Formats: sequence, structure tokens, C-alpha cells
Amino acid sequence: MKSNTALVYFFLIALIYTSSCVPKQGKVTTQGSYKELLTLCQELRTLERPTLHNGVPDYTSATTSKIQQTLEQYRQRLAAFDTSGWLLEQKVDLELLRAEMNALDFNCRILQPWVRDPAFYALVFGEQSDTPDHEGPTSHAAIELWQYTFPLSEDDSKKLVAQLNVIPPLYEQAKTNLTGKAHDLWSAGIGNIKDQVVLLDELAGKTPHDSPALAAAINAAVVVFGVQLTAEQIAALNAFAFAFVAVIANVAQTGTLIS
Repeated sequence: MKSNTALVYFFLIALIYTSSCVPKQGKVTTQGSYKELLTLCQELRTLERPTLHNGVPDYTSATTSKIQQTLEQYRQRLAAFDTSGWLLEQKVDLELLRAEMNALDFNCRILQPWVRDPAFYALVFGEQSDTPDHEGPTSHAAIELWQYTFPLSEDDSKKLVAQLNVIPPLYEQAKTNLTGKAHDLWSAGIGNIKDQVVLLDELAGKTPHDSPALAAAINAAVVVFGVQLTAEQIAALNAFAFAFVAVIANVAQTGTLIS
């Protein structure tokens, strides 16, 4: 009995793994409906990524509300599909898309990391995650330093400057967005914030002779976290952590950030 159950699970996993929102070569769809499903899939991919203003993701409540409204329209379109005559793998694709829509809805209504989790705004990553994506919710503006080769080429230096320049305006947005009261996430966020300063300090050490624009972008990102890029103040990271604890204590009492 156990072996039969395992076999069923194996074929289900194999079926889901081999199905994706990509047209199947040589397959015949019913009256173009499957093609419409693929179009809807692409539209959902676009909706999942927040609007960019000068490269800065928009996680404001107004934009989140618009995403939820559009998502509801997409769900209605999905529910209207007639899958009569569809191949099994095409029907699986429809269910996978339904699951992705449910996940986006859950993220917007319940998880809301841009509202509840300060670590969501920790953009700089020095190492590759041991999971396919990052272990926790991550901004679309994440900076994967481990993907760069040092010393930087001219093109990579310009790319990194553009990425780092997102940090100050996104942090300003965070001051408005972070209104949640998930105290455990705030407590855990202390380490993430400290790591950002350390990573930026290490980056400055790797790029001492790069462009002035890169040096300015690194320093501006560090200033966001309340620490100047000097040896004395890098040594005072613990003091910064205590200051961040004060912010957390204020949130615990009032539910708002210190302005």
C-alpha cells in the first residue's frame, strides 16, 4: 500500500515538475484558450513585480491596493476558462497559475513583508542563498554582491552604482510603509541591519580605487543606516545596534517608527 502511494506521489510530482507556463511544442489547444492562459501567466508575472520609479520598487499601500484589484480581475478571467478538450498537462498549468494567484493574494493581504518586516529592506547580500531563492521575503531590488567579480569592470561598476542608489529612497519609503506590529520580526531584524553595514564596509574595501560615483553610492547607503564609513564608527556597530533597539521599543509601544 505504501509503495503504491509513493508511486502516485512520484507521478504527481513528475507531472507538476514538467509542466510550466510555456507552450508545449506540437500540442493542439482548444480555440486558442490555452494561449490566452499563457498570456494571463505573463500578465501575472508583470503584476508580481512592483512598479519602478527611477529604479525604486513601489511598496506603498496605494500600489498594493491596485495590485489586489488587478489580481481579482485576473482570478475572474481564470475562472472563466473552459478546459474541455485540454490536455492534462495544460489543465495542470491552469491549476499552477491559480496557486500562484492565491500566493500573491496571501502575500498582499497577510504576509505583507514591506509593512511588517524591517529585514525586507536589507537589500545587500554577500553570499548565495542555500535555497533556490532567499530564505525569507526579499525585495525586488536585492543586490547580489556574490554575483560580481572584483575588481569590477566599468559596466559592473555602473550597474552596482545604480543598484546602491536605490537604497536611500527605498529606506525613506520604508519609514512610511513599516507600520506593522510583528515584534518578533523587528527583533530579528537587528542582525540584518548590522550585516548591511558590514557588507557595505567590505564592499568599500574591495573597491578602493573604483569610480567616485561608486564610493559616493556606498557611503550614501551606509549613511542610511546611521553609520559613517570610518574605521572608528565601523568599530561602534554595537552602539548602532542599541540605537536600533530603541526604534524597536518605540514600535512595540506605538506601532510607528521614530521619525
